[in-house]
Amino acid sequence: MKKSPRVIWLEENVTGQLILDIGFVGEYEESVVHKSIVDENPNSTVVGLDIKKDIVNHTRDEGVRGDMFQLPFGDNTFDTVVFAEVLEHIPNPVDSLNEIGRVLSNQGNLFLTTPNPFGVY
Repeated sequence: MKKSPRVIWLEENVTGQLILDIGFVGEYEESVVHKSIVDENPNSTVVGLDIKKDIVNHTRDEGVRGDMFQLPFGDNTFDTVVFAEVLEHIPNPVDSLNEIGRVLSNQGNLFLTTPNPFGVY
């Protein structure tokens, strides 16, 4: 399967010791972005979070069922958060971004992507 430019960009840029991938299940048989992040960060802990009931079918034990508006993690837990192709699906993105800010460490990185018909950036 050919990877999209966004997936390739995420593979090349996402790093961290403790990475949270919010909305990682997606609508496809296989979570391509999540698998790529896990594969590119073999020495990291990558936690996938999704509200869907069927996350067990999409993971290798790194999935957590949870709500992005009330993340089940402590403050400043993650050094990296991936929020790929999720923002455009939620009615109140500011609330989710505030919650991400809570669990992201002070020097952490947020990787946020949305569909863009004009290019990868």
